[in-house]
Amino acid sequence: MGRRKIIEDGQLLAKARDIFMREGIAVGSRQIAQEIGISSSVLFQRFGSKEDLFFAAMTPPAPDLAALLTRDDADDPAEARLARIAAGLLDYFRQLAPVLAALSTHPAFHYPTFAERHPDAALETLTGELMAALTEQHHNGEIDCPDPGPVVLNLIATAYALAMFERIGVHNGQFDHSTVDALTRVLWHGIAPAAGTP
Repeated sequence: MGRRKIIEDGQLLAKARDIFMREGIAVGSRQIAQEIGISSSVLFQRFGSKEDLFFAAMTPPAPDLAALLTRDDADDPAEARLARIAAGLLDYFRQLAPVLAALSTHPAFHYPTFAERHPDAALETLTGELMAALTEQHHNGEIDCPDPGPVVLNLIATAYALAMFERIGVHNGQFDHSTVDALTRVLWHGIAPAAGTP
């Protein structure tokens, strides 16, 4: 019977993520191991290299897709649902922005390679689920959007941009719901079904 791990991988990666976020990508492996409470040799047995540890630790956390995409009820208007999705995405990217900023500054980061290594990564899953939800709304006649790709990209890009603007102090570091609602209305006018469409 093998020895039980002193610290589980999920806990180790969460601690490593905190260290990378606080110290940056130049932090030494010895410091990481010391703060986590394990030896450098154990750290490298489990993750191979500091680079492998970094990319494992900085894999973005998954959003709560059920909360983001579930309808409140069958009569939930498509415009209200879109506004709720936009607000939920902004909340998600507020948490995700620091992780993405650190991840994207690593000299070895290459998104296609990262996505290939982590096919279930949060951004891939989020994009796929949003595409499916909007495709279903189009088939139901709730939106006029034969290709949901640009809408999904618009939603994600807007939420990410707002979260990054908040991080640098734009709008006093916090956009209110009225701003998000106004942006959603602009998007809605591009995909609303024509008058008389069932």
